[in-house]
Amino acid sequence: MQRDLENWLYARHPQLFADKDLPPSETALCWGIECGPGWLPLIDTLCRTLDDAVDREEMPPVRVVQIKEKRGRLRFRYRGGNETTRAIIELAANLSERLDQESGAWRNSEIPLLCPWPTPKNVARRED
Repeated sequence: MQRDLENWLYARHPQLFADKDLPPSETALCWGIECGPGWLPLIDTLCRTLDDAVDREEMPPVRVVQIKEKRGRLRFRYRGGNETTRAIIELAANLSERLDQESGAWRNSEIPLLCPWPTPKNVARRED
């Protein structure tokens, strides 16, 4: 993922990414978020859901250790949390299997992704 998109995500979710500047022995975030920009809306929604659950005291604090793609699926490693954390992350990982990580488009489906971020495809549609 591009550095500016990573920084945008880090700024939106500072508690989750509080450990991002730790050495490689403690976090893999030192290498950045290792997936395509098409998953940004999914990852942002996942992070927002985790933040909200922590704020409502439904789960203990969570710290992200690594975000990457592996075999076409989101891998979201973390510290803290509870069973609710695991369930939320598993749901996002399941959704990631259906989303193209570069474009954010649904794979093998006619359902379009409603994406608030400008991409060449949705900018062209807006201008028509």
